[in-house]
Amino acid sequence: MKYISPSSAFFFYVTVATLLGTNNNVTFQAHAYPNGAGTCETGAAIGTASGGNHGPNGLGSLADAGLEVKVGSEVLDTGTTKEFMTEIEHNVGLEFTGSSGSGFKGFLFRLSSTNNTDASAGLKILSSDDSQKLPSTGERGKNAESNSACANTVAGITHITNNIKQSVSTTLKMEEATNLDLEITVVVSNPPKNKWYYSKYTIKMVAPPTSYPSSQPSMIPSTMPSDAPTSMPSDAPSGIPSATHSSAPSRIPSTMPS
Repeated sequence: MKYISPSSAFFFYVTVATLLGTNNNVTFQAHAYPNGAGTCETGAAIGTASGGNHGPNGLGSLADAGLEVKVGSEVLDTGTTKEFMTEIEHNVGLEFTGSSGSGFKGFLFRLSSTNNTDASAGLKILSSDDSQKLPSTGERGKNAESNSACANTVAGITHITNNIKQSVSTTLKMEEATNLDLEITVVVSNPPKNKWYYSKYTIKMVAPPTSYPSSQPSMIPSTMPSDAPTSMPSDAPSGIPSATHSSAPSRIPSTMPS
């Protein structure tokens, strides 16, 4: 029997089959997953999806691993709901907070709505060199023939290789207001010492503020000609002499010779 070392795997499972016959031999089939998460289930599913290879329990939250998640410039916290506007693409970054981080091998970003909104298009990859999007075609585990898949309304982003990474980024964008759960699982190392971490963050997507027209008069002069007269007609008599000849004789003697 050939043994495949799981040291390069992110999610790893072992199935046991008892062969029929008098010798009752047992064959172990090992499948390593260095090129993507083995599940898109909610929660710390790596504990069950790995068949126990990664250990049933992780070592804590991402903060315990010295990792932080930012949406734009906002650092996410597991105990706080952060608000972000819809219709805008937000960068989501996962990275170590200090220089002590030794890197991580695998990851899974899982985005779902808590009020039945379709979130399957909510995450997109930034670089095909280190990330891939899982299909949202119905939840299933990874096998030798195909990647794992997320539920129809869930988005999942995972690794492509098990190369050591210091950071990874994706984008978040929702077209309508909703409440979201962003779950992130990170595997730092594999056996002989399993080190994996999991955190769930709550995000509220809100519609951008509506702009209303201002009630204040504009201070910018108009360049369009006005149809109204520039001044109103006056009722006072004009000081300009009349051009009409008077028929009354003049009382002033003429100085011209007769």
